[in-house]
Amino acid sequence: MKALVTNLKKHSKLYSIFFKHSLMRLMEYRFDFFFRALPTTLSLLINVFMVTFIYSQVKEIAGWSKEELFLLLGTYNIVWGIFFGLFIHNLGQVNNYINTGELDLFLTRPVSSQFMVSFRNHIDFGEAATFIFGIVLVILSLGKMGITVPLLSVILYCFLILISVILSYSLWLMSVTFSFWFGRIREIHEVFISVFAVVKYPIDIFPNQLKILFTYFIPLGVLVTIPSRFLLKTIEPKFIIFSFLISLVFLLLSNLFWNFGLRYYKSASS
Repeated sequence: MKALVTNLKKHSKLYSIFFKHSLMRLMEYRFDFFFRALPTTLSLLINVFMVTFIYSQVKEIAGWSKEELFLLLGTYNIVWGIFFGLFIHNLGQVNNYINTGELDLFLTRPVSSQFMVSFRNHIDFGEAATFIFGIVLVILSLGKMGITVPLLSVILYCFLILISVILSYSLWLMSVTFSFWFGRIREIHEVFISVFAVVKYPIDIFPNQLKILFTYFIPLGVLVTIPSRFLLKTIEPKFIIFSFLISLVFLLLSNLFWNFGLRYYKSASS
């Protein structure tokens, strides 16, 4: 137990150093933040326009009204903003670390190599625009539907968002771990980002086979749908418990798979 606490303190201190470095970089390249936030905001507005246009033709999609889908889209942007802000410059570089031998530097340090590849590089604060936009969209959608959310529900919603980020991280780590076997396959990274876009749609629109796939095997379907349905009060407690348990399972699996992949890593010095 004492060793675990010591290990947590060590990694927490190291992450605080990484975070300070990210803040320093943000201050140094502050204009870069605004240049990145502008196209992101434009893209988000286009998504809103598309949803508005679609619902001008239909009343609902798979049982979701326009306001409910905007709530889903807002939740998606919150998860995306946190997830990609933290990991796009980290997990997105794993393939390069493995193929250039830079992973050697992480393996020789007295900290977890998984921790290093996950948090070493700077946070992309440009994704803050996505995060803020998502919060605004959720608030406006709830107001439009006349739904009041008590403080306890807000806290639980934030917890569900955290679960979604953890699950997203686990799935991405597992996908890039395949680089140990398939080498210079940049598409591994690109495919995950493309598949992640599925999250912005309600899982109800998919046929049963894909529902099963995106719920149990590649559980992207629970990332946004469950937090959104929680705010809409249209979800049973068992699904909240399920999302928590499956995030823990995949976090454990991603760690085991990463350590398994390390056995097949060919050091640059070998």
